[in-house]
Order: sequence, then structure tokens, then C-alpha cells
Amino acid sequence: MLKELHRIATIIAGLLVLQVLIAGYFIVPIWWTTEAQYTEQDWLQYHLLTQDEIKCAPRITKDYIIEYHLRDGPSPYVGAIKFKGATETTRLEHYLLALGYRPAINPIHGKMWASPDRSTTAYIYKRNNEVELAFLDEPAFESYLIK
Repeated sequence: MLKELHRIATIIAGLLVLQVLIAGYFIVPIWWTTEAQYTEQDWLQYHLLTQDEIKCAPRITKDYIIEYHLRDGPSPYVGAIKFKGATETTRLEHYLLALGYRPAINPIHGKMWASPDRSTTAYIYKRNNEVELAFLDEPAFESYLIK
């Protein structure tokens, strides 16, 4: 009886180790990536790499791509969503206001949005029939805020 229980426990432990190895095979490369481009259909990347602000952002077109760039030295972390075939930014601006972001002016990069605690900045870029909403883990100074 004891031998049988030991055998069952060994099989269960082996299956658990196998399951962890298989999951690790798919998850570890995603966690170690420094940059990625994907959509919501790339389920694992979407759920592991995408920050909540991008997950909840209004989809102003059906043709979009999500980008992830890990912090590299002095470069900030960047999470962005690019909408192709878009020119209107009003819905994204209202979305940022609803999150508590405040408009600000960066002396180098121009208009930006500062999170309520000013630890994160957001930018809305319009170029070549494309709109991008980007979040950076870069602080905004009080002097940048538009009063």
C-alpha cells in the first residue's frame, strides 16, 4: 500500500515538473524579451506584457498593433498602441483625462500627459495616417503641467 502511494506521488510530481517545464518554455522567452510587437490575438504576450492603460484604451480603429520596449539603460520603458488609418485623437485624450492624466508641455518633446502621481507620462503622436498612444515610465516635472 505504501509503495503504491509512493509511486502515485512520484507520477504526480513528475507531471507537475513536466507542466512547469512546458509552461516555462513558452513564458520565459516572453518575459526576457526587450521588445515586442503584437495584437490581442497573441494571447500570452498580450496578458504578460501589456499594461492596463493600453488594455483599456479605446480602440479607435480595428487595425492596430501593441508595442513593448523594456527599459534599457537610460531609455525608459515604453508601452504603446498604434492605430493605423486614424487621424482623430479626441477619444484618446478623453481617455487620458478619465484616468486622471493632466496635459503638460515637455520642452523637448512637446505636448504630453502626466499621470496623477507624475511618475508616468503619456504621448499621443499623429503621423502618416497613424495615431500612437505611448506610455513611458518617465516622470513629469511640476513645471511641465499646464495650469
